[in-house]
Amino acid sequence: MRKSLFVGLLGLVLAVGSMFPFLKSDAAANRNLARGGKSPTSVLPNFDIRLGETGEFVDYDLNAAEGASKAAQNATTSARASAFADFRSKLGPELADNLRGSINQAGAVKNLFIDGAPLSAPQSDSADNIARNFLKGNPELFALSASGVANLKLTNEDSDGPINFLEYFQTIGGIKVYEGAVQVAVDKHGQVLSVREGFLAANQRLNLRPALSEQQGLNTAFAHAGRKLDSQFVEMRARGDVGESSIFANPLGPDYEDVTSELNVVRVGDKNRLAWRVFAEVGPEEWYEILVDAHSGELLLRHNL
Repeated sequence: MRKSLFVGLLGLVLAVGSMFPFLKSDAAANRNLARGGKSPTSVLPNFDIRLGETGEFVDYDLNAAEGASKAAQNATTSARASAFADFRSKLGPELADNLRGSINQAGAVKNLFIDGAPLSAPQSDSADNIARNFLKGNPELFALSASGVANLKLTNEDSDGPINFLEYFQTIGGIKVYEGAVQVAVDKHGQVLSVREGFLAANQRLNLRPALSEQQGLNTAFAHAGRKLDSQFVEMRARGDVGESSIFANPLGPDYEDVTSELNVVRVGDKNRLAWRVFAEVGPEEWYEILVDAHSGELLLRHNL
């Protein structure tokens, strides 16, 4: 009975998505309807420099011979595949057979759990401490040093039930890593059930002082959205610290939603890049998330929300 309940709860854990997209407000949608007399502008194609020539993100199933073999041949993922094999070797035969794991092309653990059992023994501590200690205790597997774990920012904790779902974001110098989420599920007995990681930044030095000012970054982002401007953006709300966002009045006019801007670190291949991340409404059907390199102005990502 207890095992059946556990398996059911574990299924709930695995159903939790890693990211939730920025959505347009109802007010913006209503304004777009009100603009029915305007001819809609052509929507620009989505772009993500991280996709490279493949056009898609690559994941490796470490339980499949083909996935494990391909991961071992890739310099970015081979260390993680080896750490997964080492972690499995320390488990008993039944647990080892039921260990499930996959890694993404950045070498981060996309999913790790044991079917029908926890990953760790029971502990008496806060869910946050249990999660962080588990990550610190397996640095090769999770590609996070002790200081890296300490710099994880807890952004959400859902404890409405027998499982605590904790979501962290990796930070570097206080700046959030784009899609650098780390999710850990801990049950009421203090056992870690699963770990999921996003596109964690590589362990390397990075100049965190942008060559492009925020004003330059905003104008560059609008240019990548098809709206070449030379505007002085009026700040409506200043950020409290380097890891927060600022809000600016939209230079296209009061009928457009305010513009949000923040610094992010983006993992591109084996490199970390500093970027201005901008959310901008520029047309009836155009609400873009844009990342521009904060040193060169190169477009890293454009996504019409």
